[in-house]
Amino acid sequence: MKKDGLINVISIVNKVIESEANKFLFSIPDNTVDLVVTDPPYGVGMSSWDNKAPLGWCKEIPRLLKDDGSLLVFCGKQNRFEVEKELRETGLNFWQELIWIYGNGGVTRKNSYNGHHEPILWFVKDPNNFKFNINGQLWVDTWTVIDRARPQKNFKKDKKVHPTQKALEVIKRLIKYHSNRGDLILDPFVGSGTTAVACLQTGRRFIGCDIEPQYVKLAKERLKLAVN
Repeated sequence: MKKDGLINVISIVNKVIESEANKFLFSIPDNTVDLVVTDPPYGVGMSSWDNKAPLGWCKEIPRLLKDDGSLLVFCGKQNRFEVEKELRETGLNFWQELIWIYGNGGVTRKNSYNGHHEPILWFVKDPNNFKFNINGQLWVDTWTVIDRARPQKNFKKDKKVHPTQKALEVIKRLIKYHSNRGDLILDPFVGSGTTAVACLQTGRRFIGCDIEPQYVKLAKERLKLAVN
């Protein structure tokens, strides 16, 4: 640890840390990360960690992002506007909403329509200076990636082991389009480690944490297989 209480980021690169998100974010120096890709709890009661949608992490993101950095955050339909409002109030610039269409069976509340899609909010620190690596191709803001993998104990194939696990292909697209090789990506809600795996497979570095010990363990197991 440095004298000012901030962590030496090099010591935690490409590692998953067991920590509460806000505590972890407080320890990271200013202007450290190139991109944030994260999937916080939606507060729909999937588990004890999902009883309430956290928002406190939002205020730390502008401080941590480099000047040309972006944030991409998955939201539930129920808390999408609260997340956007909180992030706008931090001074980040809302740029666009992406829609991931995943098919039926998503995270939803009881006594409501079955989920078919999920919003991804894109914020930039500087609207005149940010990375967007589409390479001249015209892409739409609606992506259809059907991912209905069933839970299993190993990761020989990218199977679902977390109740809100995101499709690896979606995360890899976000990382490739919004960062460069060698960039540092932050995910303060790592879960089963999809963002971390996507970073390794696309030539990026990552830092991240999760508060749940069982998911930190799963993420570490998954990462070992991703590099072998």
